Amino acid sequence: MVHKAPDPAEFWREYEARLGEKVLGYCLGRYVGGWDAYPDPLWGLSVVTQAAYRFHHFPHEGWIEAIARVTTGGKAPVEKVIVIPRGSILGAAFRREQKLLRRIFLSAQSRLCLAYRREDGTEAELIVESDAKAKTLVELLGWSPGGLSAVSGPVAASDAAAVSGVGADAARDSAGL
Repeated sequence: MVHKAPDPAEFWREYEARLGEKVLGYCLGRYVGGWDAYPDPLWGLSVVTQAAYRFHHFPHEGWIEAIARVTTGGKAPVEKVIVIPRGSILGAAFRREQKLLRRIFLSAQSRLCLAYRREDGTEAELIVESDAKAKTLVELLGWSPGGLSAVSGPVAASDAAAVSGVGADAARDSAGL
């Protein structure tokens, strides 16, 4: 049996239809923390739309995990989505460790950092490790890639310096849109 590779354009058409809005930019990333419902790191897509920032984890399991789950009576993996409406975003930044040796030996990943206001009014910070495309998302959210004056705490206080950005049109192109 021949397995047909999924068509990225078809995936994004279906994704936008499901959301009911246009995807402005996206990149692959690993959620690290900042959302109470999901304490563990998750791999997924960081997505910016006109209305919100989303981190979307798509469930998966290999055949070994599936057999182990079925034999032990475990639950199937579930889809996990973090949605932060644009009106709740207080600041956004792209942070990248500038020291080469620290990047090599400490495996310091670039980070997308979002300061946001929770539904209960408290402030929090969402951190997603990502590649350089995350700075495009920061720009699409309307923030300077290095600026995150609204955020306090270890990420904003770290010695990771910000990376300068590019224009919005170039940002969409670099995100593959």
